[in-house]
Amino acid sequence: MNLLWDIYFIIKSSLLAFVEGEATKLLISIGIGTVLAALGWLVSINYHRLWNRGFKIRRWHHVLCALVAFKTFLFTLIFASFMHIRAITEAVIVQWNKSLIESTAFFDGVSVKTYDEIKKLGVEDFSGYLPPSEGGKSIPTNTKEAKELAAKIYAEAVAKNFEEMHPFLSKIIWSSPEEATKSITEQTIKFFEENPGMSYDVENSVKTATEKIRAGLEEQIDDTVLLSRIAIVVVFLLLQLIPFGIISYQAYSELKIRN
Repeated sequence: MNLLWDIYFIIKSSLLAFVEGEATKLLISIGIGTVLAALGWLVSINYHRLWNRGFKIRRWHHVLCALVAFKTFLFTLIFASFMHIRAITEAVIVQWNKSLIESTAFFDGVSVKTYDEIKKLGVEDFSGYLPPSEGGKSIPTNTKEAKELAAKIYAEAVAKNFEEMHPFLSKIIWSSPEEATKSITEQTIKFFEENPGMSYDVENSVKTATEKIRAGLEEQIDDTVLLSRIAIVVVFLLLQLIPFGIISYQAYSELKIRN
């Protein structure tokens, strides 16, 4: 459900930005879309003649052809509006970053897991460090092993959260969750390197590292327009296969009966 909502949100936001801020380009796109829609209707209503000239288009076939035309027109507008997707993606990331920092559930879950897993390593002195469930705010991360484990746990949690909240955008920005985890891990380890001797203060570290992660995400969205347009083209072609396939099947079946 999140995937469909994410796609719907991106398309709606792109179209609204296009309608509100690109009057000239919008009119040009409407003109191009109208021409392409007419061509789509002509092709869909006549292409069966390539192998069955005797096939007669029925009324319900015209509904399918009209559907082809409508989808072609809508696709043209969506395709053109995706020029705004980079700005929309940036806004989504900013909002996600803010929501994540303010999420008590996320904060508590990461804190408890980080504390427990590092303690299991047995490489840190936990004297004076209360567990998060008892109000503890800091986790000792003086050793390389503890730093790497803390970074990995946080990276996995953040990548999973972004993928769950924005599955469509996550597929565009990151080629895989593993890539996302690796990227975020590197940035979190860098945080430790820039703050030598600092224990893992969960609250402050989460905020600092999340800001770094947001910056890292924004560096990866330069290709979102191209990738989004490729995705919408693929979806468009798959959707157009439905009416074309039905008409093709009808024309071919009638040809077989006559032969």
